[in-house]
Amino acid sequence: MPTTDREGAKAFYTAVFGWGWHEFTSDQLGTYSLATKHGRDVAAVMDEEFSARTGGPPRLWRTFFWSDDLEDTVARCTEAGGKVLRDIHEHGDLGRSVECESPEGVAFVVWSGRDSLAGRAPGEPGTPHWPEYYTRDVKGAYRFFDDILGIKMRAMQLKLDPAEDATYTYHLMSAGNSGPVGGMLEMDESWGDLASHMMVYFAVEDCDATAKLVAENGGRVCVPPTQIPSGRFAVLEDPRGCTFSVLESDPDWQPPTN
Repeated sequence: MPTTDREGAKAFYTAVFGWGWHEFTSDQLGTYSLATKHGRDVAAVMDEEFSARTGGPPRLWRTFFWSDDLEDTVARCTEAGGKVLRDIHEHGDLGRSVECESPEGVAFVVWSGRDSLAGRAPGEPGTPHWPEYYTRDVKGAYRFFDDILGIKMRAMQLKLDPAEDATYTYHLMSAGNSGPVGGMLEMDESWGDLASHMMVYFAVEDCDATAKLVAENGGRVCVPPTQIPSGRFAVLEDPRGCTFSVLESDPDWQPPTN
């Protein structure tokens, strides 16, 4: 995550997620802070001046995808209508990364190397759990992520309220045999003029308690804790205006096969 106040961000996310920290210095990115949880690296905070794209509203955590071949991914991204925001970064023995942008202008990172940031234990509290892409071009997003990363999409119908018949369409992202790796929603007129973007969800044990911690530590609750088919979520903002979401998963929920 690019930030204008790295030390302030570290204090906030330590209070909210219980993260530990260690520093890493790169010739290309300066000194940045790696967050640790459950004995592994789970996220990173960098000074905004070293980011290739600070992005317009909303300010967001960056989503990381995995690739075995960054050079091939870079070529595929350009061919598919996306952009490479900056050349491949070298992170010492941690690995390599490249910042990309979808045809809709949504920034994300592709990572290759040591798997400490690859989400080996999804769902552990305080770790990145789920990316969600909000798009105004569903067909284009299907093609783009398939072309550059081999990510497949599957549409399904979900109910916000089990007692009601009304449904909405949700798209699951999957890669190879790993199962779902994220989701996608189509933005309609109810989203106003908000740009397409990608949201990072962090796993938490108690959504309501986490939202309270955010408010107590100078952040803001944008969408209060709300029940959805897969659990309970909230949209939150840190004191520097970066938006993220948290999810308290329902362990019994399974995506429908429709």
